[in-house]
Amino acid sequence: MLKSMTIAVITPNKDAGGIPKAITRRGEITIGARVVDTIKKGVIFIPFHFVECAANILTNNALDPTAKIPEFKACACKIEKIKEA
Repeated sequence: MLKSMTIAVITPNKDAGGIPKAITRRGEITIGARVVDTIKKGVIFIPFHFVECAANILTNNALDPTAKIPEFKACACKIEKIKEA
């Protein structure tokens, strides 16, 4: 795993196994993973506070027309295993 970066993977109670890559239409990052049962099935969480994982490159930087705030909080994403642990 890369430092303490974690990603809550798609299905709880499954072994994440391997090193995952998070992929969106805007980019991809490789990040450590762990499986948790505290989020809904089909949802992932990637901390965006750390330069090591650069999660904001995965999201849309279009600005809200009124507040001028980018939408860095949510996007469609898929997870692929790139190598075995």
